[in-house]
Amino acid sequence: MTKNLSDEMQRTARQALAGLQPMASGEEVGGLPVRRLLAAFFRARYLVFGTTLFGVLIGTFLAITTPNNYVSEGKFVFTSSGAESRLLDPTQAKETSQETIATSAAYILNSDDLLLRVVRDLGPARVLQPYQPDVEGVNPIKAAFFTVQREWNAVAEENWTEDEALKQLKRTISVERPPYQNVLIATCSANNAELAQEILARWMDEAIKWHIEKYDDQKLYEDAQKAYEASVVAHDTAQAAMREFLDRKAKVPQFDDALERLQEEEIDLAGRVQELHSDLTLKKSLLERVEKDLADPERLPPTRTRMVPAASRSDVLDKLQDRLAQAKIELTNLRVQLSDPNHIDIRDKLKAIAAIEKTIVDVRATEADNTLVPETSENPQYMKALEERDSYDREVGALGVQESEATKNHTAKLEELRRLLALQPEYENLRNRVIQTETTRSNSLSNFQLAQQKRTLGLGNYSALKNMQAASMPLEKEGPNRGKLLIGGLFVGLFLGLGVVVLRALPDNVVRTRDDLEQIEGLAVIGVMPRLDRTNLRRHVALREQGW
Repeated sequence: MTKNLSDEMQRTARQALAGLQPMASGEEVGGLPVRRLLAAFFRARYLVFGTTLFGVLIGTFLAITTPNNYVSEGKFVFTSSGAESRLLDPTQAKETSQETIATSAAYILNSDDLLLRVVRDLGPARVLQPYQPDVEGVNPIKAAFFTVQREWNAVAEENWTEDEALKQLKRTISVERPPYQNVLIATCSANNAELAQEILARWMDEAIKWHIEKYDDQKLYEDAQKAYEASVVAHDTAQAAMREFLDRKAKVPQFDDALERLQEEEIDLAGRVQELHSDLTLKKSLLERVEKDLADPERLPPTRTRMVPAASRSDVLDKLQDRLAQAKIELTNLRVQLSDPNHIDIRDKLKAIAAIEKTIVDVRATEADNTLVPETSENPQYMKALEERDSYDREVGALGVQESEATKNHTAKLEELRRLLALQPEYENLRNRVIQTETTRSNSLSNFQLAQQKRTLGLGNYSALKNMQAASMPLEKEGPNRGKLLIGGLFVGLFLGLGVVVLRALPDNVVRTRDDLEQIEGLAVIGVMPRLDRTNLRRHVALREQGW
């Protein structure tokens, strides 16, 4: 509690003393007095000297190594007719199109294709020619100075490629169009005047040729005509190849229709063969069953014995029985000969058998004798089995023939289908080629018709690019200003050091002088004990010897 009270009283006393002696302007708390700044500068004088020296060295390095820069200038006269707007709409106004193509002219001439022509014409070695200042007639100091520049800015020979030369031209060649003028100003910078003029002159020549190739109406018309004629020839060739393929290889009038038809027929024939095979298998199984029954007398005896009245053994009954047996034999022969069970001969024979059987029944009914005697006759079930066997045998034969014919037809259709499927990839290629050439011919025809319409309307060229001023020979260098580089390096280093001094002085609260202590504590200092180092001791000894 006492300690806190004492601190509070001491703080109050300091505030009172501070009020009696107000601080001078610029020395308020939180400010940066000039004396502190000068003291900080004096303390960091070696740092400021070092940064200044570093800036001077950087400026000297740039002044020594930066080569001279010469700029050649040339001018084009650029005019546009607005004909390019007719490419989409022949009735469209041309003012907008003129301004658009004129505004884009500077960008059009900066095309990589145009710059690549210049590179291939001059050669990468010429475009990337090392900096070679003239050292004849100069003193040794300048000669050494120029040698340093050449060695520093030289490009290794293994890097003399078209890509590097193209990058160099993109940095050194520029095209500008002043507002509302049809003049294009082209400039080229290089390390010597002759190289700058040579590159710009070659670029201007290639620019005019390139512009004519891209925007000349006559050339566009000829190109459109040639493209259309070439597309017609290509389409005719593709169609001829398709006809040759269909006639000689595929041997069908329409490949897709024939392939679809063969697929449907193959499916139908496969189903027909399967159906006949199933029917034939069924009939064979039935025939085997009937033959098995006929081969076993116990299961199906050929005859049967029954008890009949004795009177039925008369001659009349015997004749009727003979006639009935003969009729049944004839019926069996007819069924073997005739495949149709409803044939008229078979139906007549059935009616005759039915009449004989009725007569036999009537005769037996008139007999009065009731004496029974055994009688042996043909088994009807056996006869019916014989008829079924004959019928199944005929059906099996007919189904076998039908199956064989259907299989033969199916095999032929399947072979034809496989042949067409093997030719399908070649047909697809030919068809795609025909479609592609048809599309190309249609597009070429549209372009050619537009070119014809444009030519008929007499709209002239798209635009014109004429040489107004040839590439000039630079009379003096554009840069660098080596004196400015040196002075700039000096000032940059100096201000960098001063900035570091200010940044270090702002947060500095170290007590070095009586004023620093009075400013921090707010109390007047009544005495200072000198630092007892060698300098102070020698000074006091000297004063005592002088009688002080």
